[in-house]
Amino acid sequence: MIRPFNQVNSSQTYLWMISIKNQTNRIRPFNPVNGIHRVQQTYLWMISIKNQTNRICPFNPVNSIHREVRDQPIGPYFGYQCDEVTDASNWEQLGVVIRYVVNGKPIERLIEFIECEEITGMAICESIISCMNEVGLDPNYCRSQTMDGAGNMSGKHSGCAARFKDQYPKAVYHYCSCHDLNLAISKSCSLKEVQICLDTLKKLGIFFKYSPKRTRRLERAVDEINDERTENKIDKKKFKVFSETRWVEKHITLQTFQEMYQPILLCLEAISLRERNWDTKAVVEANGLLAKLSDSQFIASFQTIRNFFGYMSGLSKKLQGSSLDVLDGYRMVAHVREVISGLRSDDNEYDSVFHRMEEMAQLTDGVMTVPRQCARQSQRSNVPASSAKEYFKRNTYLPYLDSLIQQLDFRFSTLAQQSAQALCLVPSNLSRLNQEVLHAIETSFGSDMPDQSSFLQELNLWKQMWSHQTDQPDTLSKTLLDDRTCRTMFPNITKVIHLLLLTSVTSSSVERANSSLRFIKSYLRSTMGGERFNALMLLFIHKDIKVDVSKIIDIFISRNPRRMLLENPTGD
Repeated sequence: MIRPFNQVNSSQTYLWMISIKNQTNRIRPFNPVNGIHRVQQTYLWMISIKNQTNRICPFNPVNSIHREVRDQPIGPYFGYQCDEVTDASNWEQLGVVIRYVVNGKPIERLIEFIECEEITGMAICESIISCMNEVGLDPNYCRSQTMDGAGNMSGKHSGCAARFKDQYPKAVYHYCSCHDLNLAISKSCSLKEVQICLDTLKKLGIFFKYSPKRTRRLERAVDEINDERTENKIDKKKFKVFSETRWVEKHITLQTFQEMYQPILLCLEAISLRERNWDTKAVVEANGLLAKLSDSQFIASFQTIRNFFGYMSGLSKKLQGSSLDVLDGYRMVAHVREVISGLRSDDNEYDSVFHRMEEMAQLTDGVMTVPRQCARQSQRSNVPASSAKEYFKRNTYLPYLDSLIQQLDFRFSTLAQQSAQALCLVPSNLSRLNQEVLHAIETSFGSDMPDQSSFLQELNLWKQMWSHQTDQPDTLSKTLLDDRTCRTMFPNITKVIHLLLLTSVTSSSVERANSSLRFIKSYLRSTMGGERFNALMLLFIHKDIKVDVSKIIDIFISRNPRRMLLENPTGD
């Protein structure tokens, strides 16, 4: 039996309210006299608690975040990242995420979404400063800012980063490495044959997406192929549209196309040649796609892209981590770049790629053939070759590989410079420390050091101590967490390492927050106020910050005693 609400039984009552809320829609016809009125009254009471819980200040997640920033051993230092997105009510929302260190490990937390009437660099900068002041963070302690390459964000003179640094010179701007990687891959796809391949895959996704009839025909084609196979059956039955921005999704789409290549050809052949119940537009489009997907140049471009996207997929996922530091980011990028550069002279790698080209061509009842060549060719590559294998290596494989290596070198040169300072302070790399890096460290962090005059002497002690150790830490976080890293004996070095951890390698945390926005501010709840919206977003994203439900209900009761006059709503 459910007892009337009282302060002693607050937590049980809260669970009871949640149960009522979840089951209200499934309650069958009520007693017209007793049931409907009491359920309506109870539901309105629950909505009142829900609306006012956001205003109970002691349990606001921002207060917990501010407390963690303030309690850092070196002081309330932090870095921030930001990005803008349009919500369901067509407002520009600017997400602000801060990065700080707790127990030697970096943490990234969303603190607020700001409604922006203007999205100029100056307006965004002023909004960020105002947001920091409102939540109790001093912008003078900001040491890094990470954002994408949009003009209003990273503009050299009028961008948000430049204007913020004019007011707070120690807040160094860092370009998002995930965006850098995406740009490196997209720019390396500027080869004409590769562009045609990617555009064909995009058209193929559109061909199936907007027609349920075509999608059902593709599903039947998959079933027909599976009936003929005893193993390696095809699990997927739909081909999605090729993503323009999410390169991890592109790699998944390439894998899906490779797996569904045979049923896609079967479906297109049925629509364009064998079946008569299709409209003219579908027949024409299917015939064009069938010819393009069966072309040797398309197959060569596809297998080349798929091969190198495999090296980038894991890196792209890893760079989206929230606890990554500049040293780890640089190591991963350098490792991938080194491996890809080594493939330039690895004939075995191309042999395996060309073997997959031949297998794919066999599904079209053909072989890899060289396109028609002439003495003068200006619209496509025309490097002479004695065989199809040599032709596609010279005209597709190597040009794409060279472009990719060049883009990685160009895009991540800044990250390499930033990581050099961190790399040389880590115990396992102290031998690489030189005067140039030492001068850069003193220039960047000298004013933040507790005692800059003794930094060189402290560094000598640091090197001497680790020279006799066999198990030397190789990351910034491990160095701070090591018991041998004494903050009393090495105050300058520990603070520099701590400040280096404040640099966000990517702006992925704020991107994830932007993606979560649609779950809270949907078209059904597009008119909620900014205070409630931010409170719900913080509770939704920071699920690991514990909230004492019983205390929240007790505070609500003390503030609204008259609302507790509701009698037993079930009539039991």
